[in-house]
Amino acid sequence: MEVQQLRCIVAVADYAHFTRAAQSLHLTQPALSNAIAKLEKELELKIFDRTPRGAEVTMVGARVVDSARRVLHSLGELNSVVDSIKGVTTGALRIATRRTFMRMTTELVRRFHEKYPLVSIDLTDPTTDEEVFDAVDQGKCDVGFCRIGGRLPGLDFQVLYESELVVLSAAAADDGPSRVLSWPDVAELELIAPSAGSPMRVGLERIFIEQSLQMQVCIESENFESRVDMTRMGLGSTIADRVSVLGLPGFRIDSINPPIPTKIGVINRSHSIPPTVHAFKTLAREYFTDNYPQVAQFELGARPA
Repeated sequence: MEVQQLRCIVAVADYAHFTRAAQSLHLTQPALSNAIAKLEKELELKIFDRTPRGAEVTMVGARVVDSARRVLHSLGELNSVVDSIKGVTTGALRIATRRTFMRMTTELVRRFHEKYPLVSIDLTDPTTDEEVFDAVDQGKCDVGFCRIGGRLPGLDFQVLYESELVVLSAAAADDGPSRVLSWPDVAELELIAPSAGSPMRVGLERIFIEQSLQMQVCIESENFESRVDMTRMGLGSTIADRVSVLGLPGFRIDSINPPIPTKIGVINRSHSIPPTVHAFKTLAREYFTDNYPQVAQFELGARPA
């Protein structure tokens, strides 16, 4: 039994498809099938039923897959311990982050670079969470910073914090304490919103529809920093994740009731975890614990239901 065979059966279980699982591991489909067939012969067990639509885990195979997950997770922990002893001195780290979270990600990059100056860093900023998922899943990036939700086949995630949507407005001299707005209150505001048709805009419109309300959009921009700048100028208000705007000067931040929770965190491929990824995830956890204890909720090593 080899570690690569365990990675193969976990990948097939995640994707329920041999070809997609092989792509996630950068293997040919025959190579993956041969590895699994060899393991099934060695164990004298049938782990998967081959179907026209892909692959289904057998009852006995489910127990094997669960054990394989635990073994791979333990190996990851062992690598993390070894890395902490030896230290991460060289290597590369490719990060994909939503533009909404660029301010926090760049702070993490700064701290990571100070701690591991010989590690080269490549930072890209996809516009959607789905693009972040794809960049990591396809091996174009090692780690992603994005919203976490639903099932992520072949990916592990670490929730850094659970936050909520708030209304960001320009601060005024006569501002009182922050308010708690109802969604009807928000519907009366002139909003600087993401561009029509974008995933963020579609998500916001869905919320308003569920509340039987309609958004009043005065300006559209896909760029988060532009929306923040125009809000600071007093051109309108914008809806944002609370943690992404904490600490920004010149703004009033109002809560919304009922709140819309969002989970933000980092993702990485579950079958191949470089030392630099372990180091980055550890640093991210420490950063959010120290700086955002009021919203931090960690789910280490968990997988979406």
